[in-house]
Amino acid sequence: MTRQAESDKVHGMPYNQLPKPAMISAKIEFSCLQSLSWIIFWFLLALSCPGPSGAAGPLSYSLSFQGIEDKNLLEDLKKSSNLLTQKNRPPLSAFFLKKQSENDLQRLLETCFAHGYYQAEAEVRMDTGPEGQLEVVYAFNPGPIYRIQDSRIKVVPRQQKKEIVLPGPEDLNIPRGTPARADSIRNAKAALQRQLLAQGYPDLEQEKPEVFVDDAAHSVSLIFHVLPGNRARLGQTTIHGLERTAEAYVREKIPWSPGQLYDPALIYQFKSQLMNTGLFNLVKVDLADQTDAQARRPVTVTIRERAPRSVRLGLGYETDIGPQARAAWSHRNFLNQGEKLSFSSNISSIKQELTGTLSLPDFYHPDQSLLISSSLLQEDYDSYENRAFKTEIGLQRRLSPDLSLNSGIGYKAQDTDDAQGTEQFHLLFFPGHLEWDTRDDLLDPSQGANLGLGFIPYQSLFPSDLTYFKSLLTARWYQALNKDKTFILALRSKLGSITGAATKNIPADERFYAGGGGSIRGYPYQEVGPQKDGDPFGGRSLIEVSSELRWKIADPFGAALFLDGGQVSDDSLPNPGEDLAWGAGLGLRYYTELGPLRLDVGFPLNPDDHIDNSFQVYISIGQAF
Repeated sequence: MTRQAESDKVHGMPYNQLPKPAMISAKIEFSCLQSLSWIIFWFLLALSCPGPSGAAGPLSYSLSFQGIEDKNLLEDLKKSSNLLTQKNRPPLSAFFLKKQSENDLQRLLETCFAHGYYQAEAEVRMDTGPEGQLEVVYAFNPGPIYRIQDSRIKVVPRQQKKEIVLPGPEDLNIPRGTPARADSIRNAKAALQRQLLAQGYPDLEQEKPEVFVDDAAHSVSLIFHVLPGNRARLGQTTIHGLERTAEAYVREKIPWSPGQLYDPALIYQFKSQLMNTGLFNLVKVDLADQTDAQARRPVTVTIRERAPRSVRLGLGYETDIGPQARAAWSHRNFLNQGEKLSFSSNISSIKQELTGTLSLPDFYHPDQSLLISSSLLQEDYDSYENRAFKTEIGLQRRLSPDLSLNSGIGYKAQDTDDAQGTEQFHLLFFPGHLEWDTRDDLLDPSQGANLGLGFIPYQSLFPSDLTYFKSLLTARWYQALNKDKTFILALRSKLGSITGAATKNIPADERFYAGGGGSIRGYPYQEVGPQKDGDPFGGRSLIEVSSELRWKIADPFGAALFLDGGQVSDDSLPNPGEDLAWGAGLGLRYYTELGPLRLDVGFPLNPDDHIDNSFQVYISIGQAF
């Protein structure tokens, strides 16, 4: 028998068309006094039915589902049950528990229907456990799962069908034999909408799909009704809302031309490009209802600009470094076409740095930026003292949404004092960096990866006989361990190498060091690796590994367990057989809009004799990696 479904919405899940079982109802009229009497009667009856233990107050009960083998269905049944989701607010008596369990029953059946079990049956019973606790048991007979037999698309008016390319069932991801779940039918309708919009029909509408159920074959047939409206071509674009940004800058990002067929993908591309500039907090694109003299639909773009200037301040503390302060000022629209000018400073007892950067977007290519930066630096570490000036100019090219390439040229003049004495360097360097980034959040990622490969040749102008090559490979990986993303596993590794010169000839600040809050927690800053005269000397190769289990306890608090390891060697390549220095510890997190406020306590697990401290404390903003 084939029947047309009577309902198009079941428990918030559209397009599940199972008709509800027929029910007979009788209408009984009460006077106000009679109604009040019955309410009082049932209330007193409920209060007179405490739990099996006879104790007053909220009940303790358990809840189970029997007869369900479909794991996805079981998960949704648990989410649909008010008794389960609101267990922190239990009913006052066994009477109310029974009423709530019966009220849940129809909702649970509707969830079965939404999963394609159109003949599902269920009953609820209340048992008493061995310790007197009430047990609510839902016993299900889900029956066979119904599958999609066929699907058709009807275009209204019919004559428009000739100009439209209709997708097939495979294109809508509902081939024959697909379980007739509500979300599958809903997703098919959405996919149909997207594919027809892309053919130039901005006013396209859909009626409710017709669903025919064949109980004998346990199958479903679908008919989608489409009202495409008129096909549209884009007309002239008008831009409103610009105050500081040049209109020509915005127009350069428009990916369509007048007369082009309407395509929502182009609209999305345009909005994404503008929002990614960081200049705007609203980009709205509207199509006129009427056509112009050329039978085109004019386009109106409404924009709201962000404040162009921003200031950032940060404080931190590390046991081995002491207090740290960071400040940054930026103007993200310096010359009214998205140019960004920024200044940043980093000040502590051992390091003072001031950096200025100018970024020019769309430099001879829409995905290319010109970067110019200069910095002044003074460092006073146990390993060396250094005063330097550095400037560089380079190009940053986005090769894909996840892949970018940087290259350029730079100059550095420095005066360095280490265990070998004082020496001046004037270096030309040619930085190159390739980065692949799929992280879902740059400040606090829960999914994705980041892979970076840097290679920098150095040529000294004075002394002129010094040439070396520095390379660094970094990898970070993040994975949420549960659906709520409250447990996140974060992994990091780093490999570095310097070739072409002996360690002693390489400027002290260019050598590799390990230890500290951004390296191996638990060890003092730069204290892992070769030593000379009791001070860190640095090396030509580096290996670091880190793992961290992050737990978001309850907004806004979190915790972390971490294990870090690493080593610095005088060889030009890391030695896999060399023992690593290991540190472990735990941390607390306080999540803010600027990223998590981090407090870590690290302990060295296998320290060398020169490591005196038994632990290190780190306070900063942002995750360790």
